[in-house]
Amino acid sequence: MPEKPDTTTIGGRIRWLAEKVWGGAQNRMADEVGVSPAAISNAIRGKRRVGRELLMAIGSHPLVRLEWLLTGEGQPLAILEPSPEPSGCSLPLAKQLFVGKPEDNLHVLSGEQYGVAEHLRRQSRYWYRLPDKTPRRVLKELTAEANDLMLVESDTAYWGGEKLSALGGRPCVVSVVQGESQETCLGLIPQQLKDERAKGLVRVRVFPSGGRPFYHFVNLREEKDVSVGKEKRVIEIDSDDETQPEKVTEGGQLDEPQAEKSVNVVAVAIQIVRSFSG
Repeated sequence: MPEKPDTTTIGGRIRWLAEKVWGGAQNRMADEVGVSPAAISNAIRGKRRVGRELLMAIGSHPLVRLEWLLTGEGQPLAILEPSPEPSGCSLPLAKQLFVGKPEDNLHVLSGEQYGVAEHLRRQSRYWYRLPDKTPRRVLKELTAEANDLMLVESDTAYWGGEKLSALGGRPCVVSVVQGESQETCLGLIPQQLKDERAKGLVRVRVFPSGGRPFYHFVNLREEKDVSVGKEKRVIEIDSDDETQPEKVTEGGQLDEPQAEKSVNVVAVAIQIVRSFSG
């Protein structure tokens, strides 16, 4: 059994937050609060004195109570409550996932605003609450819980260039078009992007509503679906039995004839804020 963090010290409280809020993913914690992974690691391991800059960066996260981080007194986590009016450090809550930017999808915004750390606020971002009906298997793969708030970046230019290498393991928003049907659903970018990232080609896990999860090669550097010639692969997983092997068909052919899928990543998750209170 892993050792329980000692929250009587600042380093212990940072370790507690890393485990409770970020599931132990120190790199993601560092990315979301705007510091280096080494700064988080050194603080947790007691290798270096924790400075004010690091404390303020962690304390700016909307779920963290700065008073508890500094003193150990009070409740460690805050609950995000909707803001009565838009403010300089809040972003809108969407009722559903969508393609495009919030300003072009006003009809799916709930009218509620939730707080966000200042360095994470961009007009192209919005909050999305994972529904109660989200399958448990999907939540497990996303390292999330039902009702968690997901901060979504809808600007497809944001993750180009060097930022592409930071997308490993992130949930994403995927547009799936097949024949006359179109769906916007959750997806997951693989933790290891390997050599494909040089060309932006990534094998993304897709979670369509009411269907089986599948993998699809997507080009994250281009706003279009990518076909890998005749070697294109469509990989489907039987959602009822995780122990079954993957069913792979070559040449883009499924067991039953279907219209070709066009799959695009249209947004990525910047952070997921847990719904628990303590």
